[in-house]
Amino acid sequence: MNEYLYNALIAFLQFLYTIFIVALTDKLVKKKVISQGLSRKIVHMWAGGMVLFWPLYEGTTAPYFFCVTPGIWIGLLIYVAMTKGPDDPTVRSMTRTGDPKELLRGVLYFPVMTIVLTLVFWHGTPLGKDQFPALAGIAAVGFGDGLAPIFGQYAKRHIEIWKGVKKSGLGSLGMFLGSLISIPTLSYVVLGYLPELWKILFIVLVATLVEFLSYKDVDNLIVAFMVALVAYLIV
Repeated sequence: MNEYLYNALIAFLQFLYTIFIVALTDKLVKKKVISQGLSRKIVHMWAGGMVLFWPLYEGTTAPYFFCVTPGIWIGLLIYVAMTKGPDDPTVRSMTRTGDPKELLRGVLYFPVMTIVLTLVFWHGTPLGKDQFPALAGIAAVGFGDGLAPIFGQYAKRHIEIWKGVKKSGLGSLGMFLGSLISIPTLSYVVLGYLPELWKILFIVLVATLVEFLSYKDVDNLIVAFMVALVAYLIV
């Protein structure tokens, strides 16, 4: 099959992958099976799993076709935030409070971060000795930052890091475990190798510390870029 047609087909399947989880979590929120906060983090982790599509793409156009889905979501999030209300499925499944404008903050930064890391670190680019830095950054945000608030909600004590921003030891434990499990697992499945254990542990510790110190909403960018930088330097 022609490279463009093949990659377009994979991109379409990748987009369906994201639509599926938004539709599913919206239905679960409407039926009060899960909260909006939990729905948001499920979508967060599911989005981190988009890197599983990397090996399916072929040729020099691969990273650009991969970025089609997060690019579409950037447009959709802006459109929904500006035109829709609290009852929109995207708002229900991706926000904490039901405020559509919330989509323009941390939620929007996830696809932006995904595109930047993919294009910068794709194999064959000036910085792309391999795609591990991008994978590590996306996994840390998707799964680590996805688990952090789920663990954190059970904490009895929180520390106010910045004004209005509280963190907990349990939340940091969730960040650590989510990153520790997802980074090596995805590296092995997607890239076919495992970095040395000390390198993984160092990257995970950096991710946990940066998330702990990050301001609300911008952590999707700060954690991802710091993790990618550290991974690039040591792996």
